[in-house]
Formats: sequence, C-alpha cells, structure tokens
Amino acid sequence: PVPPGGQTLAQIQQLIRFANKHSKEIAIASDDKKIAELQLDEVLRNLRLTLHTDLYRLAALQKKQALFEVQIQKLNQVNLAMQSAYEKGLLSQKENLRIKASLFQLRQESLANEQERIQLQAELQSILALPATMHIVSTESTDIQADKTDRKSTRLNSSHANISYAV
Repeated sequence: PVPPGGQTLAQIQQLIRFANKHSKEIAIASDDKKIAELQLDEVLRNLRLTLHTDLYRLAALQKKQALFEVQIQKLNQVNLAMQSAYEKGLLSQKENLRIKASLFQLRQESLANEQERIQLQAELQSILALPATMHIVSTESTDIQADKTDRKSTRLNSSHANISYAV
C-alpha cells in the first residue's frame, strides 16, 4: 500500500528532477551559443586580417610590376643600343650578352611577380566572392579598386582600405 500523498511526493520529485535536467540543458545550450558566437568572431577576425593583408600585398605586387615594366623598357632600349654597337664592332660579344642576360633575368623576375599577383588575385576574388572576370587594381593611394567596365558599381569599405569595383 502507498501511503497517502506518497504518489504525489513521487510525482513532485520526478518533476523536480525533470526541471533540474531542463535547466542544465538550457545552460548547456547557452554555453554552446556563446562558443559558437566566439568561433564566428574568430573566423571573421581572421578573414578581415587575411583580406587586409592580401589587399596590401596585392597593391605592393602591382607597384612592383609597374617598376619591372619600366626597368624592362629601359633595359630593352639599352639592349638595342648595345646590339647596334656590337654589330658595328664597337662592343664585345661578352658585354652584349651580359646585357641580354640581365634583360632575361629581369623578365623572369617580372613573370614570377605576375604569377604571385595572379594567385593572390584569385584568393581575393574567392574571399570577396567576386567573379573571375573582375580584377582588383590598386589606385595611386592606398585604396584598392577592382577594375571592370560596366554600368553598376559597388563600394566596400573596411577600416584600412577602400575597395570599389564595377559589376
């Protein structure tokens, strides 16, 4: 026989256990939410850092490429003059080949720089979800711009760089 009120006491105890279990589940869910928020903040921080780093690296590579182009143009002029002097017998073959080798080396360095720029461009297009046909080009200042001629234009602002591109 169950004493009077015994069944009610068992139900109350069961209700208390259920309430404790429920409050623990709520606490766990709250902790999981905080962890997810912190993980998202970390991912966003890392993406922002990667974006800023890549944008400035891209600007540096573009400026370096412009310098390579100027140097190649000037060295090419020297090479033509040296070739002319060599053909007239005013210059040794060794000196003529030295200039050609310097020009070849400069072109190789320019090509390596351009390949690095293309890889970085692809990474930025992925981060910014830009189509492959759109290229990011640095402007004279430290602002970064994407280059494509069309009608619409969009502007993204970050704390250290302005990015604008046309769609």
